[in-house]
Amino acid sequence: MRIDFYEFGRIIVNGQEYHHDLILLPDRIIYPWWRIEGHNLALIDLEDIWSQEANFFIIGTGAYGAVSYT
Repeated sequence: MRIDFYEFGRIIVNGQEYHHDLILLPDRIIYPWWRIEGHNLALIDLEDIWSQEANFFIIGTGAYGAVSYT
């Protein structure tokens, strides 16, 4: 996966433009992706990726740092 560009409300990954939140996995993109409660990230929001074998996850806070974690 290659992130070509990012700004609020817009991300370009591998040449494809997206306008909503997404999850990048090594072999696919989950899009659109929504959190249960606005800018608050809960464990249940990541349900789709728990089955992925990964050594780590990188979670962004958005263009303005508004996302928080519980």
